[in-house]
Amino acid sequence: MRTEIIGELVGFALSAALVVILPQATHAQQTTQSESSAQTTTTKDDGGFMDSVREEEAKAMASANGLASRNGDALTISYYGKPVISFTDHNKFSCFGEDPCERWYFLGTIPLLFPNGHLGAHALVVYDPGAAPNLLIIDHAGIAVWFNGQLSASPDGHFIADGSQRSVHTGPHFQIIDWNSQGHSSGYRVEGLGCQPMTWLDTNNLILRCENFGAKATHLPDGTWEIVESGSFDENMNYHEKAVKHPRRYKMTASTYNGTASAYTSATIRGLKILTRP
Repeated sequence: MRTEIIGELVGFALSAALVVILPQATHAQQTTQSESSAQTTTTKDDGGFMDSVREEEAKAMASANGLASRNGDALTISYYGKPVISFTDHNKFSCFGEDPCERWYFLGTIPLLFPNGHLGAHALVVYDPGAAPNLLIIDHAGIAVWFNGQLSASPDGHFIADGSQRSVHTGPHFQIIDWNSQGHSSGYRVEGLGCQPMTWLDTNNLILRCENFGAKATHLPDGTWEIVESGSFDENMNYHEKAVKHPRRYKMTASTYNGTASAYTSATIRGLKILTRP
């Protein structure tokens, strides 16, 4: 399966700050990586870095059909021509010291369901405080849902898989969120296991790269999810399914994801402004 990189933030502190399209069947499944395994290299005069980021951001905006716009340090996300949320950079050239930076970048889009049941592009924004950045999905009402790992949307836009083997925010984790749930908060989580979502086979089956094995997450008829060891990955990250005599099996448990928690949007995050509410 061919992987096409459609946006990359030059010099950015993600192990892969990019949006990837994985063509499969009639759907374009988009996967984004926000693994915080490195730190941004910044200095007192960070103009070169910011110029590179702005250049790549402009390319992402050009293909987003008016979803994102920038006026100086202010990034605005709009749906149906109506601004819903804005982000303003603070102290962007100096990310160290008593007054840390806050930098926001438009990364691209990810296809998810709207409340009317239609599949459509949702904005992806990176929050970069100089180290350990976060990835945000912005919904149509201007609600910012924060994530810490690699994201992948199911082909029908119903589910978001979020996982990491080494996130500095949460440690190893894997969860599947029902995007249609109230506040995008209902889902299933596995404790003590770090997995990265790799490829959706269909809406109910997702290939994972776990700590030292390949696995499949399956949506069961009773609505729950289960992870079962099912193969391995080679050095080129290609998945190879194989019969496992005694496969590791993990039952995911129902959980509530507080991705819009006040811990993220508190007064310490100065650059975020909600413009509308439904």
